[in-house]
Amino acid sequence: MALAFLAGLAVAVGAALQPRFPGDLAVAQWVQSFATTGLDTVMEGVTLLAGTPVIVFTLLTAVVALGIARRWHDAAAFLGISVLQGLVQLAKLIVDRPRPSDDLVRVMDTSTSPGFPSGHAYFAVVFGGLLLLQVLPAIRQQWLRRGMGALIVTVVVMVVVSRVYLGVHWPSDVAGSALFGVPSVALLFYVRERFKKKGVIPEKNPPHSGNGAVN
Repeated sequence: MALAFLAGLAVAVGAALQPRFPGDLAVAQWVQSFATTGLDTVMEGVTLLAGTPVIVFTLLTAVVALGIARRWHDAAAFLGISVLQGLVQLAKLIVDRPRPSDDLVRVMDTSTSPGFPSGHAYFAVVFGGLLLLQVLPAIRQQWLRRGMGALIVTVVVMVVVSRVYLGVHWPSDVAGSALFGVPSVALLFYVRERFKKKGVIPEKNPPHSGNGAVN
């Protein structure tokens, strides 16, 4: 995880110095070479799954649902994503990398914010990662658990690829987001486990002594 984070920092420094990396243009054009009208519609729909309105709605829904289930540690971890998303926006301002221009690639979506890192890709990796680690194990049916896991991974990959396909990010933008996203998942899960062990957040069913007295 530490190596992934350091690699992400290295990419961020490079992104601050270069508008694009060697190979970025070639990979972006290769991704867009598969373009069709139908695939355009799919990618435009997929990328909305990690847009700001959906991020807010999804996080609130996850936190409320887990809170109702009294899974406080899981809810706190998902709530932590909002803090990390704020840091991503700060990183954008610091790196200040321009997005791809329409004279180099086909730009199907526009944004005025800097390009590195990709907030969409980062959210997809972190949210999807927490679903795999915290929610998926609770599904008892093995076939359903495997199916949901495959679906989550597929959606995450499609969101990441969609940002390049739509011409709003360079491949190195989304690669850097993934490099930051993986250790972010590990960090949130680690903090959750530490809180759980230390009892910072109360358990669902506090233990009671055998005679009915509260310990």
